[in-house]
Formats: sequence, C-alpha cells, structure tokens
Amino acid sequence: MASFNRFFIFFLLATLAIFIERSGFLNVGGIVPNLLLILCVALIVSHERMGMIVALFSAVLISAFFVDAFWIAEFGILGLIVVLLALVRKRLTGSNVADILIMTLAGEILFYGTLAILHGSMVLFITIAYEFVYTAAIGIPLWLVSRRYL
Repeated sequence: MASFNRFFIFFLLATLAIFIERSGFLNVGGIVPNLLLILCVALIVSHERMGMIVALFSAVLISAFFVDAFWIAEFGILGLIVVLLALVRKRLTGSNVADILIMTLAGEILFYGTLAILHGSMVLFITIAYEFVYTAAIGIPLWLVSRRYL
C-alpha cells in the first residue's frame, strides 16, 4: 500500500509539474525549468525503483493523451531519457547532489538534442545552460523534500 501511495503522490506532482510548465508560471526571461525531468531525477535518486519510474511515466503518458495529446511525443522521449538515466544511476559518482546535477544536465542535452533532430532545428546550448541552472536550483530542494517526506 505504501508503494501505491508514493506512486499516487508522484503522479499528482507530475501532473502539477506539467500544468505549471504549460502555464508559464515559472518563466524567467523565456526560460522555463523542466519540472517533469527534475521530478523524475529526484525519484530516481530518492527511491531507485525502476518499476515506480516506469509506472509513473506510463501514467503521465496516459493522462497527457487525454489532457493534451499534442505533447505526447515529447513526453515519450522524456520518458525514454528518464529510463536511460535510471539505468546509468548506479554508474555515477554516488554523491546524490552530484548525480542530480549530472542526470539533469544529461537529461536536458539529450531531450533538447533529440527534439532538435526530430524537428530539424538547431540546439542553442546557452539556452540549455540557463535552463539547467534554473532546473537544478529547483531540483536539489525538491530532492531534499522528496527524500525526507516521500
């Protein structure tokens, strides 16, 4: 039952992250943090259960299909990247903060690089750098909260 409760809480947080991102509430100079990525990175570092991560992203994809199917491909790409990050987690430094920073940076580069290839556009690494700093500044406190309360 505890696993279901954690899953439900993370699902609600993921849904909230999607709505916050879409609303532009945290938009600072055109940069919006990738809240869904950082939520998943916090889940990977805090709980390290692949089943929970896959279940969370499956639920997010299903809800995205019904709420806003326009973003389904992007969520699918992000889900694959999150699973990849979860698989390489054991091979990283072992320091939770350093691992969060490495996974966030890798996730940002892979996500926007893949989208650029699919859409035939260019990747602006300065934009990725700004978003990485913003996302990491939100992600580390989120990880501390999720570690303590979830």
